Amino acid sequence: MAYPDLEALQAYLDRCTNPRHFKVHENDLLQAWLCTFDRNASRWFVMIIDRNYQGKSIGTALLKSAMSEEEEMNAWVVEHDNYRLQDGGRYCSPLAFYLKLGFHTQENRFDDGELQAIQILWHRES
Repeated sequence: MAYPDLEALQAYLDRCTNPRHFKVHENDLLQAWLCTFDRNASRWFVMIIDRNYQGKSIGTALLKSAMSEEEEMNAWVVEHDNYRLQDGGRYCSPLAFYLKLGFHTQENRFDDGELQAIQILWHRES
């Protein structure tokens, strides 16, 4: 989901309960961030990786750190490559990345007329 500015993103984060933050930074510059939180009686996460650091296993490391501390995690993921970034570049869906790490798609879908996504879920193996 897109937010028009940092204030809107902060307002969203303020509504999330029991947040746990995972960060990767170098020289005081944030390269990647993942936050797990409670919403609707489930554990969810959101992850952002700076474009310059994508494809360098940082997302995998962040997710594995979160997975070591959580029993389950849900997220919304765009499942196709039809979207464009603000700079005109193509948005590459991360769905295959999540499936490779053991997430499964759910039947729930999000569609606000501009953005379409599918829910993914990961459960710790017993």
